[in-house]
Amino acid sequence: MDTAVINLRVEPKLKQQAVKLADDFGLSLSSIIDNMLRYLVTSKSILFTPSGAIPVRPASTRVELKAKKALKDIDRAIRVDNIHNFFTNL
Repeated sequence: MDTAVINLRVEPKLKQQAVKLADDFGLSLSSIIDNMLRYLVTSKSILFTPSGAIPVRPASTRVELKAKKALKDIDRAIRVDNIHNFFTNL
């Protein structure tokens, strides 16, 4: 596949934050920008939210939230002495 180079000027801190977030998603910043450009071309629209934030959480955050919920459920089951029912209903 042929590729073209795009030079983009952004604040250094913004680039650092974007690279870290891309890494949290398991992607490169280049692949995210490439996909945003593909979306622009195919949909003929721009995907922005008023706050400028992408309304998707990184996978690691979603997993952490699920783990926290599971731990709360286990804790609640232990406190109400219903641990047997908790594990048999998994």
